[in-house]
Amino acid sequence: MTNRIWTLEQVRAFVEGTGEVDFTVPVRAERQTWIEQTLVGLAYWRLRRKERGMVRGYLGRVTGLSRAQVARLIAQYQKTGRIEDRRRAPAKRFRTLYTAQDAAGS
Repeated sequence: MTNRIWTLEQVRAFVEGTGEVDFTVPVRAERQTWIEQTLVGLAYWRLRRKERGMVRGYLGRVTGLSRAQVARLIAQYQKTGRIEDRRRAPAKRFRTLYTAQDAAGS
């Protein structure tokens, strides 16, 4: 992730494409931690509306998440104080009623 961006001016330069930043897209857990740290580091809730939009654009650009995904993560952080992985295990498969022989028509 970006290591050198901690001011709004740096975020603005990055979003506008004038800032040169080296970053990598980490795994989900690291990405969520980085988003939390960025929100706290930039004092997201004290920013004006336009500045918050710029930060959201920055988060989306760096992480590769869509605008809606970033908004959901920010809302989750605002509500709970952390960003958690909400993925669930896949549902159980239906029980097989017929065997391969039944399907072959024997």
